[in-house]
Amino acid sequence: MGLTFPILFDHGTEVLNRYGNLPHSFDTIYPQDWVVGVDGRVAYVNPGYDPEALAAVIKAELAR
Repeated sequence: MGLTFPILFDHGTEVLNRYGNLPHSFDTIYPQDWVVGVDGRVAYVNPGYDPEALAAVIKAELAR
């Protein structure tokens, strides 16, 4: 696909378990969209695909 950014495959759900105390409920572990903000904190999590919401969060983070 020509991607130039890292993709995390959370084998064994180690990352989900570490950050599982986030105020989100997950019906599934895959796929999920996570955006890490410019401050290094999780800015967005979505266990589905919502391209409009994802684009809005990315745009807002890039503007910071």
